[in-house]
Amino acid sequence: MNNLLKQMIGASRLNVETYEQVEADPGSTAGAVFVVVVASIAAAIGAGARDVISLIGATVVLLLTWMVWVTLTYMIGTRLLPEPQTRADIGEVVRTTGFSAAPGRRRDSR
Repeated sequence: MNNLLKQMIGASRLNVETYEQVEADPGSTAGAVFVVVVASIAAAIGAGARDVISLIGATVVLLLTWMVWVTLTYMIGTRLLPEPQTRADIGEVVRTTGFSAAPGRRRDSR
């Protein structure tokens, strides 16, 4: 859990090393999915889910939307518009996009 928290903090700070680590570590997949589930629940609550049924429904829709996003990102990045050095598998995309759902820090423009 301590490692997951560090990964979430690193991802929310947009730390390149964190993203490189989770991309290369297949063991981080469960953590990435956990981050997406928590972010989806938070988004469902923020969108106005007032009871358990609407919370679950909204969370499922948000998770399905994320899965479509991962698939599109993978297909476009590796099949449609790859650079010559592009090497990625679906797991790497799942992990990096999953951790990108970690809440970011708010920065005041002052």
